[in-house]
Amino acid sequence: FFSVMASMKTFLGAFSVLAAAVTVGLLLNIDPRRRAEIMLETEEFVQRWWIQDPNKVSDRTAAGVAKIRHFETIFPVEGEERRLFQDPYAEYFYAGSTLVNWLPKRALMRLVGDQSVGLMLLLAGRTAFFDEQVKAAVAAGVKQVVILGAGYDTRGIRLGLPKDVTVFEMDQKDLQEKKKSTLEGIANSGALPVDTSRVRYVPVDFAAGQGVELLKTVPDYDPAAATVFTLEGVAQYIPKEATGRTV
Repeated sequence: FFSVMASMKTFLGAFSVLAAAVTVGLLLNIDPRRRAEIMLETEEFVQRWWIQDPNKVSDRTAAGVAKIRHFETIFPVEGEERRLFQDPYAEYFYAGSTLVNWLPKRALMRLVGDQSVGLMLLLAGRTAFFDEQVKAAVAAGVKQVVILGAGYDTRGIRLGLPKDVTVFEMDQKDLQEKKKSTLEGIANSGALPVDTSRVRYVPVDFAAGQGVELLKTVPDYDPAAATVFTLEGVAQYIPKEATGRTV
């Protein structure tokens, strides 16, 4: 019973997002700024009442970025187009992904409006850029990767990094536990191979004044070794002082 109810909740949530996007896209006479405001308000409503459980850790931002990575992974490529990256794990980190797999992607992109499409392309391009920077650093001999505010980032398992490279993910403990539980579920289902042997989870609360100094408490971290740090889409969600301490 509870499984059926959860499935219905997921379906209704995803359907609400789709219906809102199509409706807004069709109302072309609405001022673009107001159209963007309506979409943000609708998304917030759906996340709050259909998808997010108020008694659990909020993963809205992490799930939203995973949604973009999933869309890029399944978007139909034509002619000389090329996919920016592949993330087969992304769809497991947000509600409604099963329905998204069946949506007419190109038609949907035309309906949701230029601003939403621009934001999607921006985030997809940002992901690809960070992917390339991490791979370039590893190719140059870096053996440690620190992902600040990792969220549902999957670089530690999808980039095919060498076995001697260790990835340290820093984020809130509750979000990390949810992520590890999801990855464990993927592995147990046999849907995809999940190798987290190189990943180390380092709980941190940037807003509370904690920062990269916590890495020194992790036995596998070598402060003297060449390391690449990433801070992707995090600074706008934490106090300016916390960002200053971190960088």
